[in-house]
Amino acid sequence: MGSIALHDYWEAGAIVFLFTIAQWLESRASQKATAVMSSLMNIVPQKAILAESGEEVDAEEVKVGSILAVKAGETIAVDGMVVEGSCEVDEKALTGESFPVSKQTGSTVWAGTINLNGYISVRTTALAEDCVVAKMAKLVEDAQNSKSKTQRFIDKCAKFYTPAVVLISIGLAAIPAILRVDNQNRWFHLALVVLVCACPCGLILSTPVATFCALSKAAIAGVLIKGGEYLETLAKIKIIGFDKTGTITRGEFVVTRFQSLSDDFSLNTLLYW
Repeated sequence: MGSIALHDYWEAGAIVFLFTIAQWLESRASQKATAVMSSLMNIVPQKAILAESGEEVDAEEVKVGSILAVKAGETIAVDGMVVEGSCEVDEKALTGESFPVSKQTGSTVWAGTINLNGYISVRTTALAEDCVVAKMAKLVEDAQNSKSKTQRFIDKCAKFYTPAVVLISIGLAAIPAILRVDNQNRWFHLALVVLVCACPCGLILSTPVATFCALSKAAIAGVLIKGGEYLETLAKIKIIGFDKTGTITRGEFVVTRFQSLSDDFSLNTLLYW
């Protein structure tokens, strides 16, 4: 309104355009976040087989203490403990472990992991909505809703900054009018200029949208960050150490160079043999 009053229609259009772009980015990031949480939940099957009757039921209807049958190649539907049988389980979707993990009686298994071989009976220890995968999805949702230290600081400043700008603009317009100084139109114009130029929309909108997009992008790549505050901490990290084979390495040895210990044998001879 201030820009229109100043007859600066380009400025008014630019402000509306920037707000529209910011809302579009936030909406798109929200859709991606929803897709991420859906993909996390989709790794868990919607059906489970009761071991006693062989009946197929909805995973959400399985109660704690029920015995489920899990055949080779099937995905475990609910967190539980193996009570019969043994197998190897692929847990890379949850833990990042590249090698299958051996499971036998007494071992804990999680929903979303895959039984690679063998037959096992699993006694459930949690409901479907309380399994590890559901907690991961809830963690992503909470992380996107939480505010970082920078966001909290900006919101706190905005509570005082925005009213102060409005009061200053009103003062620049009202005080000269009360004092009946000459050229009041010039003071009114100056008040509108201060109101438009001091608008904190860019500062207020940029931080939450950037944080929201970063958390969503990380989740799509399989990286779960607990919140914007931890995301900002990553910017201060200089060195990262990994000790888990399969995270950034394949755990497979590869010959990269031959070195002959004798001059009597050429490199081609070594490669031949």
